[in-house]
Amino acid sequence: MKRSAIALASVLAAAIAAASMLTGHGSGAAGTAAPVDTGAAPRSLRVVTKQGHPTHPTWYHDSQILQQGGLITVAWNADRKIGAAQLRADDLQIVAKTQVSVTRLGGSTDSTGTDTDRHDVPAVVADAVGHLGFLYGGGSIAARGPRARGPYIRTGTKPNAIDALTAERPLPIGGGSAFDFEAVTDRTGTVHLIGQRGSGRTGALVELRRRPDGMWLEPRDLIGGGHKRGGCVLGGRLRGCNRFAIARMTADRATGRLHLVWGWSEASLSGKCTTDAGYCDHDLQYAYSDDDGATWHDARGRTTVRISRRPLRARAPAFRVLRGHVGLFKAIAVGPAGPLVIYTTLRGSQQSLRAARLRGGRWRSTLVAAPLPAVPAWKGSLVMRGGDAYSLWTSTGGAIHRFTSDDGITWKDRIVYRGLAWSLTGAPAARPNEELLVWRGEHGDDRSWVMLGAVPAR
Repeated sequence: MKRSAIALASVLAAAIAAASMLTGHGSGAAGTAAPVDTGAAPRSLRVVTKQGHPTHPTWYHDSQILQQGGLITVAWNADRKIGAAQLRADDLQIVAKTQVSVTRLGGSTDSTGTDTDRHDVPAVVADAVGHLGFLYGGGSIAARGPRARGPYIRTGTKPNAIDALTAERPLPIGGGSAFDFEAVTDRTGTVHLIGQRGSGRTGALVELRRRPDGMWLEPRDLIGGGHKRGGCVLGGRLRGCNRFAIARMTADRATGRLHLVWGWSEASLSGKCTTDAGYCDHDLQYAYSDDDGATWHDARGRTTVRISRRPLRARAPAFRVLRGHVGLFKAIAVGPAGPLVIYTTLRGSQQSLRAARLRGGRWRSTLVAAPLPAVPAWKGSLVMRGGDAYSLWTSTGGAIHRFTSDDGITWKDRIVYRGLAWSLTGAPAARPNEELLVWRGEHGDDRSWVMLGAVPAR
């Protein structure tokens, strides 16, 4: 594929004008072309690298980007490598780059014929004094090869710097490997990282916790998975297969409560599996914790699971919000209407974006937007923030949309960016009312661009 030029936002007006002209790449939420809204467009835009992994330089977890002071750190997956860069927050100028890891992980292909190393998207965390940590490795669903015991960690030897990192070391997770980690910081400053097991109870979600002093606590399985004899019913017959969980977590800093939302899938997370149910992706489930993740409760507080005794189940009717086909990716944030869950549904080729609000222990669902372009489920990732209002960003392949709401019911749609955009991830910026978005942009046969935009949240 021939790469086209993308304007950098070192000249912001030119970037907005160029992005507004790229209407051929996609369509608006209602299926019609629309220009970029100048009130939602990036304040600054940057191509961080043109050497990203061909399909998965970024992924759906909000853990690849971190701002400390005047510097933004971004990490990405490349072909057999993990890269990182630091940029000045005020103008997104790149001031440092490094290679965190140069290793072939799986060295094999999965059932789709795709390189398993694509699932080595890194997470970036920081301790109380600002030392950066890069978590990566164990990066394939198959988890084959001599390094199938990841994840691995490298840490900066100086605060907020990437020019000197400690030697790579594995983090214990109780056997097997894990990848695709999302990072959430609780009220104590402890970072919770939840990732999917690639071997050893494949498909379960394991939780790692890093205290503010940099010490790691004992790992624990958060959501169960692994092979189920009753899984993958086809033609009325049980075939048996792995059951996967995919989850998002957020922390309410005001109350200390952790909120967790998840779904489950059989055999695959790609939406390509064939079962009598018709889809891979099932259900929407929710739990909350008031003791930093030691115990989890359903919305009404009637069912409690103590993680030290057993993990939450991937298929957990007591915690179910919605039954049926729910898109692979969800988002959750706490705002003026309390915890709000965003999810997608698909009927035929019609894809809808919906919001679920919790009221009196019951969930109420409202429409955010429909129809959306029917993009593959693994590409339509979501970034969401709460606070005084709700802000939601989603990529539809040819554009990035921002939806905002004061109550979780009425939403306003703005186009942030028009151009190739997949696998969106993000993090709050230090600047008030601003979000840092990262996504996979232009791509060819052997590499892709990693894009970074600083965009207004409201």
